Amino acid sequence: MPLHAKPPKSTWRSEEKNQKKIESLQAYAIDDCRNEDEKKTAGMILKAMGLAKTAAAAVNLLIDIGYFPVHVNLDLLKLNIRTDYPEEILAAAESLLSESPDLDEVDRKDLTHLKVYAIDVDEADEVHPNLIQAVSPI
Repeated sequence: MPLHAKPPKSTWRSEEKNQKKIESLQAYAIDDCRNEDEKKTAGMILKAMGLAKTAAAAVNLLIDIGYFPVHVNLDLLKLNIRTDYPEEILAAAESLLSESPDLDEVDRKDLTHLKVYAIDVDEADEVHPNLIQAVSPI
């Protein structure tokens, strides 16, 4: 495994000892601890890592170790909505999407030649969804 690579999610679930710790951190991250022991375990892990005992710190730790993706949807976790599917199901869904006709193609106007500007702070690390277009007077 390369130096900066993160182990797959399955690695963290392979040992029961690790699995319990990860489950405690995940429950803490989404404010869903089932008991005081789970909350205490997550708190001890965060403290040992030098992190604040907050849900945000638990989320960031789970992202840092590769258990959560960078853009994790916590609402899906809170609602216990499944997000991991076997590769063959994902491939079948991708196939259906790529084969479906574009029903709006004839009505859509191509604006790709226009310049696009994002209004955001300099520190932003992702494109903001609110984009505007400006037509050049030239």
